[in-house]
Amino acid sequence: MWGDAPREVDQSTIKAATRKALEEKIDQVCSILTSIETDVIKLRFGLTGGGRDRSCREIGKLLGIAPARVAEIETRAVAKLGIVQT
Repeated sequence: MWGDAPREVDQSTIKAATRKALEEKIDQVCSILTSIETDVIKLRFGLTGGGRDRSCREIGKLLGIAPARVAEIETRAVAKLGIVQT
């Protein structure tokens, strides 16, 4: 009798579970990258650090490297991941 009643689902629980699954998938995909490549990709595409895309200049300041170097690292990482950029 009670087993047929629909349960009310807590939206925060669903969001937390979805976020955790997404983070695990991102980590899995980034496992082929070096740690600096992973950091650059996650920051550049807003996958960390508050979910905001960051510029090469911002990332360079955070990591202590030149913005041009950030762009080089991003290009190499994107090529490794097989992402087509337009």
